[in-house]
Amino acid sequence: TLGDLIDKFLVDVAWEFKDFKSYRQRGGYWKRVIGDLPLSEVTTGLVKEHKYLLKSNGPHGTSNLKPATVNRYVETLQRAFRFAQDIGWANDCPISNKKVPKDPEVKRVRWLDDDELKKLFAAVELSPNQNLKDLIHFALNSGCRESEALGLRWKDIDFKNKVINFRVVKRERQCIGAKIDENGEPEFKMAATVYEEGLKNGDDVKVQKLENMPQVLEILYRRRGQEDCGPFVSERVFPNAVKRSWQTLIKSTGIENFRWHDFRHCCGSYLRQDGKDLGIIGSHLGHKSSASTARYSHLSGEETLETGAAISKKLYG
Repeated sequence: TLGDLIDKFLVDVAWEFKDFKSYRQRGGYWKRVIGDLPLSEVTTGLVKEHKYLLKSNGPHGTSNLKPATVNRYVETLQRAFRFAQDIGWANDCPISNKKVPKDPEVKRVRWLDDDELKKLFAAVELSPNQNLKDLIHFALNSGCRESEALGLRWKDIDFKNKVINFRVVKRERQCIGAKIDENGEPEFKMAATVYEEGLKNGDDVKVQKLENMPQVLEILYRRRGQEDCGPFVSERVFPNAVKRSWQTLIKSTGIENFRWHDFRHCCGSYLRQDGKDLGIIGSHLGHKSSASTARYSHLSGEETLETGAAISKKLYG
């Protein structure tokens, strides 16, 4: 049945994916709605029907889904069927991209205008959580991913040459093992927090110069507690437990539809507004393809001297 295929796909293949949690959730949806069907009865028309239902009602019948999310649900089923072909469970894939085309995706670009930025800084100033304050300023200046900021280690910062080498990312709820138990049910071993070498874009390291980012340097020097090299209390620069404080803070500002990841969009948008070239902006943010940068706007260290100065000017005058 399709349910058996999804279980085997998750246990044999998908458990190693960085976004396994999403694959497990989406696979669970397909098991729930058509999991009892033999693979031969999973047709193109049936998948299109459920694709429409996902768009209009969502996986639980309570809300509609954006095109990008619907595409991910179909992609999960496609990858499961390609796996079925590899192991001889199916002869063809009834839901190839040609048979079930992807819906056009609108890339989300949300950044703070000047009034919203003032509201954010006012709330940050009043916050008693210094860790959250530091992370917000760091994210706005660096444009780094949240996983990169939370994975940053003291040994990845060269204070003498004022350079950050992003090398490690933090991931939530990573699967570290999977099997089918004695009852034939999938069993997954999850780790609450996992730190991994390598970045999301596939690179081993992303370099940023801090010479023209005095606010970031001030934060790092203060957090380190001393200006000369020496032993540190914690291996990591920033703690993990700021999510609840962040949600409380952003709600207090009245700023709507703004997520932590949107700090990257802010950084890219401000650089673009300052007239910076898309290639340089992509380098500052750590994009590997120009397509990622094109929606708002990877890098040798020297180029980040220019971008760092532009961001500092925008944020702090």
